[in-house]
Amino acid sequence: MRRIGLLALISILWAATGAVASEPLPPSPFSGDLARAVFFGDRAITRFQPRGLPEPLRARFTVFRERFARFKSHLSDAGLPREGPERWQFQKRRHVERAIVSLIPQKDIQSLAAEYAGRATIHYEWEGMSDGPLAEAEFAEAALRAQPDTPLRPYLHLFLVHRLRYAQAFLASEKKPEAAAATLSRAAKHRAAAANDPDPLIRAVAADIELLPVRTAARDASPECGEPHVGRRVEDPALWVTRCVMESDRVCAEPTALVRFELDLDLDGVPELLLSCPAEMGNAGGMHHVFRTRGNVAEYLGALFLHPRAIRALPAEGDGKIRLARYVRHGAGEGTLDTVVWDGDRFRVLRTETVHPQGKDAQRLKELFGWP
Repeated sequence: MRRIGLLALISILWAATGAVASEPLPPSPFSGDLARAVFFGDRAITRFQPRGLPEPLRARFTVFRERFARFKSHLSDAGLPREGPERWQFQKRRHVERAIVSLIPQKDIQSLAAEYAGRATIHYEWEGMSDGPLAEAEFAEAALRAQPDTPLRPYLHLFLVHRLRYAQAFLASEKKPEAAAATLSRAAKHRAAAANDPDPLIRAVAADIELLPVRTAARDASPECGEPHVGRRVEDPALWVTRCVMESDRVCAEPTALVRFELDLDLDGVPELLLSCPAEMGNAGGMHHVFRTRGNVAEYLGALFLHPRAIRALPAEGDGKIRLARYVRHGAGEGTLDTVVWDGDRFRVLRTETVHPQGKDAQRLKELFGWP
């Protein structure tokens, strides 16, 4: 009860501090989708119909939606692995770059966005702890102090409201009320700046941030999670993944947001369960969490990047390990064909080769995956 009371108090302080620091923000018409697009790259916002929005917000949102949909990154991922922390961190950098380009329709903003996103402090995962969002916020605040008139200023205020909002909740769950209160004070300044920005879209994002759920470390620290994750047996895989495995700041914070499909990876006649967050799926695929199901219990095998139409189970060799053929798209005419094995505690790439689905490798890929 003490912990619930503390979190309730922090929530009240957040609302009160924001109200004192700036004019109350009008209710957001975007139901959190605009903030999820800005901070997580969620494409659901591209389906939002702006007919009911007042002007000039309607016009600004139309420009945002077009820029968001057409965005092409200037950040290079050359040399990065296709999976793992470096790749996840890079994806978050692209979220930052895309948000800046989409929000600020200014000449040369693309180069400024790529430069900032490429050097900013960005953690690939927060793990439900305050250190991550606090470090990211400190870098953004330092950028504002170094260049108060930066064209990135409206975005940085929004970024700081978002990061400090999570940091405040995490600090509360860590039983650090003084630090949580100080974080509220910092956040209130940036909330006030965003709420009073002349751009109606910036004000709308500020209001929409407050509709995002905040997960705290207390859920991830529950006894049902534990370490290591691989080998864990659970009754509700979707609930367990959202509580124990997925990042605290991801858009798919609830089990109902996950997409599931089944595939018999070990060719034993019983399909495995694969769970993913649709907002994080791209043309090449996305991260999937894999479970071996037996009756009412599911065993977690680990995470694997894949596209559901570009994965196939292969017969086991002498070691009896799960073997998979996986295609990863790199562009319209090129990709890699991987042989992936599960070695008992993780999925790893055993072999990889470059292939051309529209050229000499078309028949081979068709035999494996049924396309092109």
